[in-house]
Amino acid sequence: MSLARLSRLWVVLLPALVLTVLCDQLGSYFAPDAYAGKLRHLWMSGPELNEAGGFSISAFFGNLVFLQNISFPVFGSNGPLWSLANEFWYYVIFPLLAGGIASLQKNPLKCGAWLLLGGLIIWWLPLSISSQGLIWLLGVGVWKIGRKLTGRIREIWAMAGFFVFLASLAFSKTESLFGSDYAVGIAFSFWMFALLGAWKKLDFLRSLSRYFSEISYTLYVVHFPVLFLFAATVLKGKQFSPGAMSYGIFAALFLGCIGFSTAFYWLFEKRTDRVRQFATKLISR
Repeated sequence: MSLARLSRLWVVLLPALVLTVLCDQLGSYFAPDAYAGKLRHLWMSGPELNEAGGFSISAFFGNLVFLQNISFPVFGSNGPLWSLANEFWYYVIFPLLAGGIASLQKNPLKCGAWLLLGGLIIWWLPLSISSQGLIWLLGVGVWKIGRKLTGRIREIWAMAGFFVFLASLAFSKTESLFGSDYAVGIAFSFWMFALLGAWKKLDFLRSLSRYFSEISYTLYVVHFPVLFLFAATVLKGKQFSPGAMSYGIFAALFLGCIGFSTAFYWLFEKRTDRVRQFATKLISR
């Protein structure tokens, strides 16, 4: 894992964990039941019952070094952080395996060492994490194959892929094999083949997609503790039926979350290059 990658992750993750502490301390005071895990069955994320370790100092630092769901629970109410550990270790394993295979003929010793190290990490990781790496690898296939789709074939593929993906989402609410994480991942990849580069056709969509891609990591690591705090203290765990008011609340929360994440991005992630340069100079002394 390179310094460039680590700096990008930590510049946002560290303040996001601090934000989680602040949100959870405030929320625990005004809505202790929600932060004790009693609303977990409604939201399917956040604190779990009888998991006090999720708010511990050890969990804080365990999440900081990407050991959540390996040696430590996910920290506090920030449930979505479970997948950050997956992503981190996939980025460690993939270059080891790819580099090992690439050096097979030129340097068999190097090949063996890299493959052994990658294999040991896979063996060390929980099966739930290492096996889901196959879903992560689908992105490589999309990048390799998607560029070859053109014209009418792309249009047909996009339409077919869209309906296949919708079907997989519907099946995901059942016990069917067609609704498994693997099936949904394959269906989504099938659809993505035809969408590569599609946003470049319209300036508005290109600008919008660039904006969301820039704030996506920040949005990912900060949105849930903020929304959880609001839902627990203001909405008090209330669930809404479809209607104008519920859609309005959802839209307001969505826009508020995007606005907050944008501000957080400008405060931290936007400065990643500066932090990386500083760290590089510090290490090279």
